[in-house]
Amino acid sequence: MMLLTPHTAAGVAIASVLPQPELAIPLSFLSHFVLDFIPHWDKIGLGMREKEPRPIAFGSTQSEMIALDVFLSLTYGLFFANWVMPDYGWSATILLSAFAANLPDMFYIPRVFFGKKWGWTEWMIELQHWVQQRSTVISPLLGLSTQVATIAICLLVSLR
Repeated sequence: MMLLTPHTAAGVAIASVLPQPELAIPLSFLSHFVLDFIPHWDKIGLGMREKEPRPIAFGSTQSEMIALDVFLSLTYGLFFANWVMPDYGWSATILLSAFAANLPDMFYIPRVFFGKKWGWTEWMIELQHWVQQRSTVISPLLGLSTQVATIAICLLVSLR
């Protein structure tokens, strides 16, 4: 599983190029799976599949890393939503596209924070696991580099 910030950057880039919500939002959602095919590194642990889910403890290093990633992701999305103001429609498209780009990872919330396996969320976890299995395992440095490169490319597209 890729960190949230590169997914947010992709959603923002798509909405920057395609400000029509009927195009940008679904393409942003699909971009999540495309990005997950890129070799990357994420030891936060959201992608772990276990027979018995163990919740991530609040206050743990993992939860702090998740909180930092969520903060960076929100800051990135809000920056660009503010950038296009006073165009409220485009601003909303940017925020909804950023949300849609991260939506597949949100299906992990019941499992990783509450230790619950909810049937209606498990299908997305299975789909993401299938995608993740097709991504090459690489070193942490190279894996984080691909995510930084993704953010940089999306930033350039968004600032055009």
